[in-house]
Amino acid sequence: MSGKPTRGSDALKASEEQAPHAAEPVDPQAQPAIPQVSVAGGTLAIDSALLRALIDTVPDQIFVRDRADRHVLNNHAQLKLLGARCLEDTIGKTDFDFYPPEMAGIFHEDDERVMSTGFALVDHEELIQPKNGRVLWLSTTKVPLRDNDGNIVGLLGIARDITERRQASEKVQQQAAIIDQAHDAILLLDLESRITYVNAASEKMLGRTAAELIGKTFFEVTPPTDHEQYRAALRDTITKGSWKGEVLIHSKDGREVSMDVRRSLIRDANGAPAAILSINSDITEAKKAAALALRNQRLESLGTLAGGIAHDLNNVLAPILMSIALLRLKVPDAGGQRLLGLLEQNAERGAQLVRQVLAFGRGVEGEKTLIQVSHIAREIEQIVKDTFPKTVTFEICGEKSPWPVTGDATQIHQVLLNLCVNSRDAMANGGKITLKLENRLLDETLASMNAGSKPGPYLAISVSDTGSGIPAKVRDRIFEPFFTTKDLGKGTGLGLSTSLGIVQNHGGFMNVASELGVGTTFTIYLPASMDKEAKETAAAAGAKKLIMGNNELLLVVDDEEPILDAATSTLQRFGYRVLVASNGATAVSLYALNRTSIAAVLTDMAMPIMDGPALAIALRSINPNVVIIGSSGLGGVSSLTRSSNAGFTYFIPKPYSAETLLSVIARALGKAPAGKEPRKPARRGA
Repeated sequence: MSGKPTRGSDALKASEEQAPHAAEPVDPQAQPAIPQVSVAGGTLAIDSALLRALIDTVPDQIFVRDRADRHVLNNHAQLKLLGARCLEDTIGKTDFDFYPPEMAGIFHEDDERVMSTGFALVDHEELIQPKNGRVLWLSTTKVPLRDNDGNIVGLLGIARDITERRQASEKVQQQAAIIDQAHDAILLLDLESRITYVNAASEKMLGRTAAELIGKTFFEVTPPTDHEQYRAALRDTITKGSWKGEVLIHSKDGREVSMDVRRSLIRDANGAPAAILSINSDITEAKKAAALALRNQRLESLGTLAGGIAHDLNNVLAPILMSIALLRLKVPDAGGQRLLGLLEQNAERGAQLVRQVLAFGRGVEGEKTLIQVSHIAREIEQIVKDTFPKTVTFEICGEKSPWPVTGDATQIHQVLLNLCVNSRDAMANGGKITLKLENRLLDETLASMNAGSKPGPYLAISVSDTGSGIPAKVRDRIFEPFFTTKDLGKGTGLGLSTSLGIVQNHGGFMNVASELGVGTTFTIYLPASMDKEAKETAAAAGAKKLIMGNNELLLVVDDEEPILDAATSTLQRFGYRVLVASNGATAVSLYALNRTSIAAVLTDMAMPIMDGPALAIALRSINPNVVIIGSSGLGGVSSLTRSSNAGFTYFIPKPYSAETLLSVIARALGKAPAGKEPRKPARRGA
C-alpha cells in the first residue's frame, strides 16, 4: 500500500529518526540498553531514546500506523513477530508485506474501522500467521491517534500473545465436551452439597436443565424421600474421603432412576477439603436386565423341576382316570354322571398340562392348530359355574363371530382358567367375572404401545373382575415367577408368569389394568388366523379417514411411557402440538402455565401421585370449561361412572387405535363430522 504520509505520520517518523539506534539491526537475543535519566530543577526528563528503550522492553507488541495504514513505529516484540531486521525494514510498508493477503485484509478492515469511526477495538482475539512464522493467538487493542486539532491521523496498537492461554482454554473446552459426551452423570458439588457443575447426562438423568441445577443443593431438586441417602453420602464423603453406593432417585417428571454413585473428596493445594466430585451411572435398565436374567434362571429351574415331577404326577392322575370309569357303573343318577364327566374332563386336562409342562422343561412346543376361542370360553364358563362359589357370577360377551387363532387349545384354556382363578381369589365377598372376545385391528399406534407386537388383525380376550384390584407398588412384579401376594399355601406365583410365557409363545402380548376397589382387567392379544382375503376385508373395514388437527396444543398425561410416547407421536403426526406429563401433579403445573393455549387434556385414570379423577377436579378448579378426555384399561360401567363424576368430557378404553384417538379428540374439540358418537360418560344422576 502506498500514499503520501499525513502530518501526524511525519511527526511520528521524525521522532523515530531522532532515536540513535533506530537504524541499527535488531538482535532478538539482546536486551535494549537503558538510557540515563536526568534530573534538572526537580523535573524528571525522559528523552526519545529512553521512550524507545521503554517500549522495546515491554514484552507486548506495540505498533503505530498512519492514516494510510502504513507502518510508522514497531517495538522490538513487533519487529520480531514481523521477521524484520530493523525498524527501517518496516517503515512505509503495510501488513500486506508481512502477512498472507486474506489475513492482511482482515487487519486492514479493523484498522480502517477504528480510524474512520474513532472507536477503539479492545481486547480483540485474533489468529495470526506471519509469512515466515508460527501460528499465534493475540489479544489486540487498537485506539485512534489524533493531532492537536482532534483529527484522526493514525492508530496505536498493543497486542499480547495469548497462545498458551488460548490453548489451555481450548483444552478445557475439549475436556468439557468429552465430559458432556459421557453417559454417566458427572457433577461437582461444594461441601454443602450445592451443585456447581453438571454435564449433559446429569440434566437428562435428573430431568432438569443446568440452569435449574446450578447453585441448588440435592435436597432442593429431589423429593424428601431421597434426602436421607444424600445426607449419608455427604457425611461419609467428607469424613472418609470417598463414598460408593447405589441410590434410588426421583427425577423431576417422577421417574424412578437407580444410580450407581461414586463420590470423591477434592482437596486444595493445602490439602483442605474443597469440593466433591460425583460420578453417577444410570443402572435402571441394568437392574431390569438382571431381574429378567434371574427370572429366566428360575424358569430354567422350573423346567428342571417339572421334568422331575412329571412322572409322579402322571402316576397320581392315572388311577383317578381309571376309577372314573368304574364309578360311572355305580352312580345311577344323572347329576352324579354329569359330575363324573366333569371330573374326567378335568383329569384329562390335568394330564395334558403335565405333558405340556414336561415339554416346556425339555424345550419342546405343543402342537398348534386352528382354534375357535369361543369354544374354550364356554368350557371355562362351565368350570366356573360348577366349581366357583355361588357368589361369583360369570358372563361371556363380545363378538358373535370372533376371529380364529392358531395355537395350543390346552394352553389357551390354561391361561384363561388361571386368570379366572385369580379373579375369584380377588373377590373374597363375591363379584362378577366377565370374559370378553373382540376382533381388533391393530394399527401402528396400538402396536407401538406393546413391545414386540406388529400391526394387523388380533383377537382380544379380556378377563375382568370387580375385585379388590392390584396395588400400584406390586403391579410391575405380578409377572415375575414365584411372586405372589396370596397367603402362604394359597399361591405359587407361577400362574401369571406361565400365562404370559404361553401368550408370548403364541406371538401375542398381554396388558393389565387395575384400580384399587374397582377391579382388574387382563387383556390377551393373539394374532388372528385368517386367509388373505379375510385379512384384506378386515383391513379395508378398519381403514377410515383419520381426522387431522390444526396445530392445537394438547396435554397428554399417562404414567406408562410406551403409551405416552405412542400417543404423542400419533398426535404430532396428525397436526397437533403436545405437552406430556407422567402424573397428575406435573400435569396441573403444566396446565396452570399454559391454560390459555391448551385445547384439551387426555389423561389416564389410574396414576401415581395424583390419579385421573383427582386431576380432572383440580383442572376444573382452574378452568371450569376445560375439555378432559379420560382413558383407562378398565372398561365397563364403573370407569364411565367415575369419569362422569370427575367431570370428564369423553372416555376412551385402552388400548386405543389412532382412528379412535383422533376421532374422540376431534369430537371433543367440536370439529368431527357427524357419525357414531364416542363413549361419553353419563352425567351424575342420569
